Amino acid sequence: MMQTYHSLGHYPGGTLPGDVIACRSHGWSPMSWIIRKRTGSQINHVADCIGDGWMVEALGGIILTKTNRLTKEWWVHLRPDYLVPGAAFNHWQRAQLGKAYDWKAIIGFGPWNSYDGDNGNDAKWFCSEKTFAAHRDVCGERLLERRPNGYVTPNDIYESPRLKIVGYQWPETLKEWLSDG
Repeated sequence: MMQTYHSLGHYPGGTLPGDVIACRSHGWSPMSWIIRKRTGSQINHVADCIGDGWMVEALGGIILTKTNRLTKEWWVHLRPDYLVPGAAFNHWQRAQLGKAYDWKAIIGFGPWNSYDGDNGNDAKWFCSEKTFAAHRDVCGERLLERRPNGYVTPNDIYESPRLKIVGYQWPETLKEWLSDG
């Protein structure tokens, strides 16, 4: 049964390594707006939970943030339908900290992607690319079939059949969710 809750740290179960937060930024942000328009989706960001109230995100670079920072955003908490090796997932995610944001790939959603899955060049990431790679490389699972990383959007991650909704924070009205504001 899904529940509405207001802070990821204050509901039974909390977040686990491998959980994903899919969200739409609150308010107007040029990059968020571009992502939503280019993808035709209201989801413009995903973040990877590593447990204990922490997540690793691609926000201008790869950074470590607290899950409780999401109190003003609209988000969905997703959990994989497979076993995630927590220590290995956390190690992989922490190894990405400080890496650059993949600006060219996010603008083109793929053609200039710095991580093609074959040559191991993972010096730059955008959010959904990192999430896809982490689950593939650490868990041996593909969130989506037959897609190179660079063509995986935040909405693709949100709609993955391998991720199940365990909680969410929605806007008060559907009209608010669908607006560009």
